This record gives sequence, C-alpha cells and structure tokens, in this order.
Amino acid sequence: MLEHVLEYKQQFKVIYDPNRKLLLAPLNESGKRKFICTTVRPTKLPYTELYEWDKCAKFVSDFLEYEELSVPDKLPKIIPSPSNVLHWQAGDSFDFAIVLCSLLVGCGYDAYCVYGTAPRDI
Repeated sequence: MLEHVLEYKQQFKVIYDPNRKLLLAPLNESGKRKFICTTVRPTKLPYTELYEWDKCAKFVSDFLEYEELSVPDKLPKIIPSPSNVLHWQAGDSFDFAIVLCSLLVGCGYDAYCVYGTAPRDI
C-alpha cells in the first residue's frame, strides 16, 4: 500500500500542484515510513466521561504538554503513534490532533485530521 501512496504523491505533484506539500507517508518514531491514515488508531479508554467530544478534547488539552514545532510553518519530520504521545504526555499540534481524533473515532464519532497554514500574524 505504501508504494501506491508514494506513487500517488508523485502523480499529484505532476497533475495538480508541484508546490503543495502532502503529508501522506511521514516517518514514525521508529524511523519507518507509515501511511498517515494508519496512524489514527480507534482508541476507547475505559473512562466513560471521555466518551463525549468536549470532555475528550479537554482531557487531551489538560493531559498533554504542548511542544511547539521546531519550524512552525513546516511539516513535522516525525509523526509518532497516539499511544506513544499519551505515554510521553507531550506533543506538537499534529500529535494532539491525531490523539484526539483516535479517541473520538474510538468512541464512534466521525472524526478526521486536516492540516494547513496561516499567516504569521494569525
């Protein structure tokens, strides 16, 4: 599957937009390329209070320590698994989003991760 993903990435650049950066197969914490969609892992914690989206989001924001990206307008070099981010209790904005999405999908929500950039003044 990874071969098809990387081939798509090349075709996208030729057909659509050679300048757009796609985050399709980043390295994981073990240094292996991994299809980004397989990084979101449906996870259901044994705490019923985390089955509601707002309490789940509050848990992620309170439990994890935020670490800024080293270069804020570039994609991260590594996307770790949600379980490691929870174990480390720290992560960047991508890590937070993937952990929250994994928890929400595990609880039955139709959740997705998207990324983009904003001007520096925002």
